[in-house]
Amino acid sequence: MQVRDHIKMLLARKDRSLSDVMRVLIEYRENVGETATEEEGEVMSEGEEKREILANLLTYLQSVDT
Repeated sequence: MQVRDHIKMLLARKDRSLSDVMRVLIEYRENVGETATEEEGEVMSEGEEKREILANLLTYLQSVDT
């Protein structure tokens, strides 16, 4: 059994799916605050970095949610 199949099975036990997980991640991404730091050479704020990570995770989850 692949990891994806196992995760889907565990979610199904609680009447949930990857779509439910993605909805929560989207809401979290939309509410990540701006917490810019003053570190030298920093290209993006912590909030921007988290949003980018979440966007990439969501893209991946969409690709495996078949």
